[in-house]
Amino acid sequence: MTNSSTEQVDYCLLAVVVNRGKAEKVLQLARKKGLTKANCIFAQGRSAAPNPFLEWLALGEVDKEVVLLGIKKQDEEEFISLLDDKLHLCRPHRGIAFTIPIIYPCGSAGFYKSESPYRCAMIILNEDVADEFGDFIREKGYAGLTTIKAKGAASFMHPLMDMKVEPAKALMLMIVHRNKTDRLIELVTERFNLNAENTGVLAVLPINRITGSILEKERRPGQEKEEELPVMQHMVIATVPHTSAEEYMHSVKKLGVSGSTIIHSRFIYLLPSTDILLPFHADAEEKMVITLASRSLARDIRHQLPLIEFKDQVEKPYAISLPVIQTQGVREESGG
Repeated sequence: MTNSSTEQVDYCLLAVVVNRGKAEKVLQLARKKGLTKANCIFAQGRSAAPNPFLEWLALGEVDKEVVLLGIKKQDEEEFISLLDDKLHLCRPHRGIAFTIPIIYPCGSAGFYKSESPYRCAMIILNEDVADEFGDFIREKGYAGLTTIKAKGAASFMHPLMDMKVEPAKALMLMIVHRNKTDRLIELVTERFNLNAENTGVLAVLPINRITGSILEKERRPGQEKEEELPVMQHMVIATVPHTSAEEYMHSVKKLGVSGSTIIHSRFIYLLPSTDILLPFHADAEEKMVITLASRSLARDIRHQLPLIEFKDQVEKPYAISLPVIQTQGVREESGG
C-alpha cells in the first residue's frame, strides 16, 4: 500500500495506568514537558497471577488511576522512556504506559500502520458480570486487567420509581499481544454472548509505544514488524461537563447515535494560573462519552460537538477519534 492510503497520524493518546496516589508524579512530568491538559480516571487493577491469600483477604484488586494525555507523535518515544525511567514501570506492579494513535474523521483513508505487536482490547459489559469476566480471562491465560466503572447512555424510565435509570457498566482494558487477540475475541464472544443484543461490546485498538512489566513474558523476538491494518470503526471519545452527558447524547442522537458508554473523569489544567490570588487551577469534573461509530458518523459527531453550548463548561468540549481494528458486539443501529 502507498502512503496516500494510510491515515496521517500526528497526535497520540497517552494512557498511564499507575497505583492510586502515583498519578501526581505523572502530571508533574507532563508539566515539565510542556503539556497543558490531562484527565484522570479512577480504576481497579487485577493481576493475572492468582494469589489465594490476598483473595481470601479481599485484597486481590488494587486501586488504580488512569492518566490520559494528548501528545505529539514525535514526542511519544521520549515521553514513554521518561515515564519508564522515573516511575520504573518495568518493575512488577508499578504500572503500564502506552500510546494509541489519534485519527480524525476527515482523514483520507481507512488504513493504519501498526508500529507495535501489542493491542489494547476494550470490553464493555454489564457491571454484574465484571468479576466473572476477570476470573474467566485469567483462567484462559491472559495477563492484567484494568476496570473502570461506567454507565450506559441508553437510560430508561423505571415503571415503579418513576425515574430515569442508567444501566451500570464496566469498561475493562487489557493489553494483548497480536498473536492472542483473535483467540480473546473468540473466547469472550462465546462466553458472554456478544452476538446477542445488549450483552456487551469488544473493540481492539492498535498501540504505538508501550512499556511496563506485563510485556516481559509476552515478548516474541522476530515478530516486531510493522503491519498495515484496516480501520473498521472509529472510537469517538467526547469530553463534556459532568452535568451535560444527557444533553450531549440528545444532540448526537439526531445524527444516528443510539448507544454510548459514559465514564467519570477529572480534568486537570497543568499550567499555573495567572490569577495572583489563586495561583492554581481547580480540577473540574467531566464526563467522557465513548461511542463506536463509522467514519462518516464520527466526522458528524466531531462537527456537532463545538456547536453545543453546555452549562457549567470549564473549557470548550472536544472529541477525538481512535482507530478500531477489530470489533465484536457492535450493531448497525448503534452507529456502526
